Amino acid sequence: MKLVIILAVVLLVLGLGGGAAFVLMFDFADKKEAKVEAAPKPVNLEELKLDPFIVPVTSSQHTAVKVELVLVDKAAAAKVKALTPKLRDALLTELYAQADKGGRAATVMDFTAVQPRLLAAARKVIGEADVVDIRVGDATLDMAKPPVPKTSEKEKKKSSH
Repeated sequence: MKLVIILAVVLLVLGLGGGAAFVLMFDFADKKEAKVEAAPKPVNLEELKLDPFIVPVTSSQHTAVKVELVLVDKAAAAKVKALTPKLRDALLTELYAQADKGGRAATVMDFTAVQPRLLAAARKVIGEADVVDIRVGDATLDMAKPPVPKTSEKEKKKSSH
């Protein structure tokens, strides 16, 4: 009797394993239903570069953050130009928030973390449907040594007396 039960369990396990292998080898799902089609992107995208934002990263180092908006069309670009002060304020607020998160040890800004926040801020100001994407880049500026003002020869002679 024990032999029959053991044999039945082994056959059951083999049958289930073979059935699972068969299903995995031959995909019966309709592949047309499985494909999710992405929404077609607008053809006439408009790219608009904003003036750089200067954001302090540490007490002696600042970052010039370059922001480029990808907009749906030229009408959206005109809308952005009208809303530029409000947009710059919203983006600068997010950039300062990201700079504060970095702490004193940070020397560069994490653009992968700030990009979605900037996109959300831009969409809130401009409109959800008008902003397709936002691109963020930087150029690090060293502010540790302030520029030395040029002195003329007359000033040098006056100071030497």
